Amino acid sequence: MRSKGKLISFIVVAVFACISFIAYLTENSSNRSLKEKKVKAESELNGIKESFAKTQAALKKAEAELAELKGQIADVSKAIAEEEVLQEQIDLAVLRAKEGVQHTLIRQESKSMKLENAQKEAHRLSIRGGYVDFKTGREIRFKGKGGDLAFPLLTKDGKATGILEMKKDDEGKFNPVITRRLAPDYKSSKFLGDIKGKKGLQSYEYVHERD
Repeated sequence: MRSKGKLISFIVVAVFACISFIAYLTENSSNRSLKEKKVKAESELNGIKESFAKTQAALKKAEAELAELKGQIADVSKAIAEEEVLQEQIDLAVLRAKEGVQHTLIRQESKSMKLENAQKEAHRLSIRGGYVDFKTGREIRFKGKGGDLAFPLLTKDGKATGILEMKKDDEGKFNPVITRRLAPDYKSSKFLGDIKGKKGLQSYEYVHERD
């Protein structure tokens, strides 16, 4: 009986030992599997983070390029608008046959004021620009049949500052020749016919004496 009891006890202990060993192996295998899964998950997460960082960098670069492109488009649009405005002003400022500077200034000033006021302002600007001598009535006239010269009015902050003389080249494009700065008032103006040198009369200009 004792031998049988010992055998049973041995068997029970052996069974528990086997169960414990199996449990250990199972747990150890499970831990390894979890660790492998964890390592794999961390690797995938790092890959996602790296990909996300690259995507963010690419997005920022794209945004910067888009902003630069928008700026370029705005600059081009502004340049086109300014060119259109300038061309419109040049069209108004072209000297026609039997006209003087005042005629071109009247057309330009008529864009923003009534004709009567534009005529008066054009006369004042002609004196301030030196095209008319308010003391003697002499005035600057131009050679040719018209269409080859333009006198766009220069402004700053809405105020007239000068008159740009432009001449058409062989290709039909108007190019700047000289800028006539406006005197503060007619009393301080100087008649162009009395100015010597490059700032005086140009080859296409001459003095017309008052009758």
